[in-house]
Amino acid sequence: MAMPATRSSREYDKFVELPDGSTAVRTTATISGDVNVDVSTGNVGAYIGKATGTNGDFTADYAGASTITFDNYPAGLSGLSADDIVAVVQIDTTGAVVETYTRDDAAMSITAGVLTVTGATFAATDTFVVYTSVAKPYDGSNYDSGPGADKTYEIAPIDTQWENPILADVTNAADGTYSYYVDMDGYRNLAIQYQDVSGGSGTATLKIYASITGDVDITSADYIDVTTSWTGAASYTSDALLVMDSPLPVKYVKVEVVASTGGADDADWFLLAYKQY
Repeated sequence: MAMPATRSSREYDKFVELPDGSTAVRTTATISGDVNVDVSTGNVGAYIGKATGTNGDFTADYAGASTITFDNYPAGLSGLSADDIVAVVQIDTTGAVVETYTRDDAAMSITAGVLTVTGATFAATDTFVVYTSVAKPYDGSNYDSGPGADKTYEIAPIDTQWENPILADVTNAADGTYSYYVDMDGYRNLAIQYQDVSGGSGTATLKIYASITGDVDITSADYIDVTTSWTGAASYTSDALLVMDSPLPVKYVKVEVVASTGGADDADWFLLAYKQY
């Protein structure tokens, strides 16, 4: 009776499972000769030299059969030493990589900004990509408390979309004209609450003025009486809530109260503004 075929333990030992789930052949063979390492994915946080007219951090141009001239260093980098060079990629006119020289297979030295690569055979038409180990300074411009998240910016943050200032709280005002100002720059709507109004022995009369005068102090602008056009009445002498909810294309608003008590100086009022973005 034939026995089913089985695999020896030695056959299973020929293979090893890699971390990504794939399988590779286990070997103890010694690799000799050059091993090409792809440095194109090197640390982009380090300075890279390229031919003049390209997007390198500094220029790296042909100087001789085994030499390359470095120039046009960015601010903060005054020069390089041989120890700073990680690899030099030699590229011909067709865009093909002719050779990649790394520090473990080619001696390199730098004198007066000229790199010498021992054993190199550069052509005058070749271009070069030079990878260094010198880190670029970090300016913090990409910092985000949530790494990897897109940054967003509010044009009008919620805390700036409205303001509700108290303009006045007056008791026993002396006769005269009192002016209160509201800066409407960046805001569209406005409401004025005139309350606890008492003319005392006379009246406390409110009117509203507006200005589009620019580049002057709010108290120095030229104002026009807009009470009737904005509220429908020429003035107010008692409690009133004046809501101006149509867009107001003005820069400044002045709320004026005239106290006239025949010298009794006993007018009262409370004045509140509410402006919306």
